Amino acid sequence: MMDEYRKLFSLATIEDHKKLFKLHILAYLVFNAIWVLIFTTYQGDAPSWLVLYSIIGWGIIVILHYMIYVSGAGKRIKAMEETCLQECKMT
Repeated sequence: MMDEYRKLFSLATIEDHKKLFKLHILAYLVFNAIWVLIFTTYQGDAPSWLVLYSIIGWGIIVILHYMIYVSGAGKRIKAMEETCLQECKMT
């Protein structure tokens, strides 16, 4: 019974992380599309490479989000389970 619960909990948590990542990608794309549009329209004397700071910086964060929370979700869940089991044994 408990193993089935743990498996279902893990699957649900991984799906939640995937949904949040998709939302993060959507926000990244929408924000940066608007940012490029605004920047190219009202650039003035600013150098054209300036727009790349947010795209590259946020892109690195998106990649880290995927690596830690989506592809590493199984490991994180197992570590959390082990911590909880150890704490339960102590009490």
